[in-house]
Amino acid sequence: MFILSSLIGSISTRARLILLLLAALLPMAGLLVAGIVLDYRDTTEQAYQELEQLAQVASLQQSELFSATKSLLSVVRLTPGVTADGGDACRRLIRAVRDSNPQFLTMGVFDQRGNITCHSDLDAPATFEDQSLVRRVLAPQAPRFVVGDFMIAGATKQPTFAIAMGLPKVEGFVRGAVFVSMNLTRMGRAAKGLTGGRWETVTLVQPRSNRMLVQHPATEAPVGTTFAGHPLMALMQSRSSGGVVEGPGFDGVERMHGFYPIAGAETAGLMLLVGTDSDAVFAAVQHRTLLYSFAILGVFLAAMAGTWWLGYWTQLRPVQRLTSSARHIARGQFSARATIEDWQAPEFRELGSTLDQMAVQLEAGDAAEQVVVASEARYRLLADNTLDLITQVDEAGRRVFVSPASRNMLGFEPEDLLESTSVDLIHPDDHPALERMLQQLRDGTPVIGVQLRERHRNGHYVWVELNGKPLSPKGGAIFSSRDITARKEMERELEEANHKLSMLAATDGLTGLANRRAFDETLQREIARSVREQSELSLVLIDVDHFKRYNDAYGHPAGDDCLRAISSQLGKLLRRPGDFGARYGGEELAAILPHTSLDGAAGWAETMRSAVADLGIHHKGSPFRHVTISLGVSSYPSGDAPVSPAGLIKLADEALYEAKGAGRNRTELARRRPTASARGELRPGTRTPASGDAGMVDEAGSHGAARTRRPSGRM
Repeated sequence: MFILSSLIGSISTRARLILLLLAALLPMAGLLVAGIVLDYRDTTEQAYQELEQLAQVASLQQSELFSATKSLLSVVRLTPGVTADGGDACRRLIRAVRDSNPQFLTMGVFDQRGNITCHSDLDAPATFEDQSLVRRVLAPQAPRFVVGDFMIAGATKQPTFAIAMGLPKVEGFVRGAVFVSMNLTRMGRAAKGLTGGRWETVTLVQPRSNRMLVQHPATEAPVGTTFAGHPLMALMQSRSSGGVVEGPGFDGVERMHGFYPIAGAETAGLMLLVGTDSDAVFAAVQHRTLLYSFAILGVFLAAMAGTWWLGYWTQLRPVQRLTSSARHIARGQFSARATIEDWQAPEFRELGSTLDQMAVQLEAGDAAEQVVVASEARYRLLADNTLDLITQVDEAGRRVFVSPASRNMLGFEPEDLLESTSVDLIHPDDHPALERMLQQLRDGTPVIGVQLRERHRNGHYVWVELNGKPLSPKGGAIFSSRDITARKEMERELEEANHKLSMLAATDGLTGLANRRAFDETLQREIARSVREQSELSLVLIDVDHFKRYNDAYGHPAGDDCLRAISSQLGKLLRRPGDFGARYGGEELAAILPHTSLDGAAGWAETMRSAVADLGIHHKGSPFRHVTISLGVSSYPSGDAPVSPAGLIKLADEALYEAKGAGRNRTELARRRPTASARGELRPGTRTPASGDAGMVDEAGSHGAARTRRPSGRM
């Protein structure tokens, strides 16, 4: 839109007048073009109609040859002596008929085997070349008059096609046929006579075999050439009733073509094709079009010249004088006056008078302006030499003053920011804060220390701290902005450092799992959520079997590697959101499983035990000869009374104690679950027998199944 506006704005007054003239003349030009188009269309339609009619007439003329041939063969076939057996009498008669009909190359009779028994040029027996014609003319229910396909005559070695009629039936069967082969050279000379000067080419075509049989004028392609795939052939094959088309002929020259089937040659599918030069058809139309075009061009040029001259004297000249006067006034030459002739348009005269009055008023106010300029110079001296960005906005929020500090702070020249609003450069996330600040200023209250992000010319954002003061009840305000990007970056780096310290404080350095402190906080949080959501929560304590023996046998570095490998397996099995793994202390690990029942946790524990066994870490101090773990599982079922973290840990610890007492490398489930009275604290590492604790109630069953089979999965 801006580009279009700029383009239109660059057009001079004189050019605009010419464009208006052209716009007025365009309808006339459009009518002329429409007339030319209609003239072309009518000429084309008329040429198509004439060409189709001429093709029909030429086809009828050519069909007379086939009609005469049919009549002749009808007489010959009934003439005594003309039989399928041949003989001298037959040969003399055939030669006499052929000699009196130069349109035929040869003439003869063949029997039902296709052997020539009587021929105008041959004395010895021979086989007829077009055996397809033999079969067609002798077939039961065959037409009496059959036109054959293109062939090279054996007797004359010339291109031709044959026409045959069956002899009278003998004992109910056709024993042979009389035939003639056509003289294509003579047919070509006859085609020349068909043109009559009304079209350029005449061609005899057999579309079904894609052959050109005769063409006038002759082309480089010999008679009988096939044109398979040629557009004309394809069209004639699809439109056997005839038609008109414009395109390349068999010689490659663009023409208008009309084609029509030849009556009497239906059995061969022969068609006559006539063509005429397209340029000759449209020559008259093109001549008229050229004359009309020159006429329009002359009218346009004359109108443009007249408009150009009138535009200068009636439009451009007064505008130039008014512009010159305005420029003098703009340079402070208030004595300048516009001189507009009395015969010019009243609008120009009125504008000249207005400019003269304005010059007088400006001269009177020049002295007062000098005072204002001096005051503004002092103000700008202060604004130009402070590092803070000073801006003033009007009641609409548009900047009306920007100090030079905008170059260093935002990369913009002060004039680049004038007339734009405050919201233009503010980060989208800070728009609500900006709106609150502007509303506070509209309410008449100054703002102090508002931190926002403004976009730099290079695209990045700069943190600024704004102080603002309203200038009038209408909403105008003045702002001072200070770049605090470096300070915000230091605050961000400090926050990241604190976050990293918090992460380090919650992570066990050896295993990479959460440490005991993070475990205690997470367990407390998950218990509270389980109670609030009435959901299940399970805890699994894990102890590495005979770990002291492992350290004694392989050394503490190997023990560290062992703990890291087991911790890695633990991390892989904690797949769900909310699952939590930690190093509980020494060789003990722990897993918190939210939304998991006791049976589900038992299944998970067995999976963990198998995963550690699958590591295959050799342990010569273990009766299992590889590193194993024992696991104790406790659970807080949904709907039971709340329990403290210490109570849930105590139950899991007791189950772990039972697993180690029962031979290790196994999972034991807590035999009791917490009640409201089970709130006692438990020091890490203690083992309490399952049968002697107060504050617990027996659970139905001993969960002995966990020792013999794995539960189907986590609940």
